[in-house]
Amino acid sequence: MADMEWIVDGDHYTIRLDGVSHVDPYVIKLDAGRKRIDVFHHDTPPGTYGGKLKGIYEVDGDELSVCYDLTEQGYPTSFDAPRGSRRVVYKFRRE
Repeated sequence: MADMEWIVDGDHYTIRLDGVSHVDPYVIKLDAGRKRIDVFHHDTPPGTYGGKLKGIYEVDGDELSVCYDLTEQGYPTSFDAPRGSRRVVYKFRRE
C-alpha cells in the first residue's frame, strides 16, 4: 500500500508516489469497447516490468480500477490478483 496518484494528460500519465513525481510519462492506449488498457513502459531497467503492460479497466463514477498482467502474456479477465498470479490491481479516486 502506498500513496499513489496517476496524473493523466491525454494519451499519457505520470506517477506521483508518496508525494514524489516521476519524471517520465507512461504512454497509454485505451480500447473503450473492450475495456482494455495498454501501458508502454519504455525506460525501465532490465529485469523489471518494462515493455507493454496489458490490462483491463473500469470507471465507476469517480473511481478507476485497473488490473494488469505483469507477464505481458494476455489481458486479465477479472479484477482479481491472487498471490502468485503476476497480476496487480490499482484503485483510484478522482480528485
